[in-house]
Amino acid sequence: MRPVIGLGHGALASVLDAVDEEFKNLSVKSDKDHIAARLDELGAVLSGHTQHEEREGVPIVQKYIEEDDFKAFVKFSRHSEDASLVLPWVSDGATPTEVASTWGMIPAPVRLFVKPMLTRKYTKFTQNCGV
Repeated sequence: MRPVIGLGHGALASVLDAVDEEFKNLSVKSDKDHIAARLDELGAVLSGHTQHEEREGVPIVQKYIEEDDFKAFVKFSRHSEDASLVLPWVSDGATPTEVASTWGMIPAPVRLFVKPMLTRKYTKFTQNCGV
């Protein structure tokens, strides 16, 4: 699979929507080759997108955040029992459009269950921290 370089969130969202639609309509009659092609396309777009973020985004982060702080954040966001607070934290103070976009990365049925639960957990966490 060849990475697609320079594609942003719009292209990624478009491919995710297409894959999501394939799985919503999944049946024994589904064209498995077509679904596999969609998944390959998703892999290519995601690979290109993450390469773009690493190439262009990481230097920006490094400009403003010390390496030890960045490592602590990565560890927190991947391995902490509070890792689930990342999306509510990103949404804190964001515009309604930004919040919708952030939470929109999660499929709707999961989001309906997870968003209120994680938002309450984040609110409690920030209150306990005195924020």
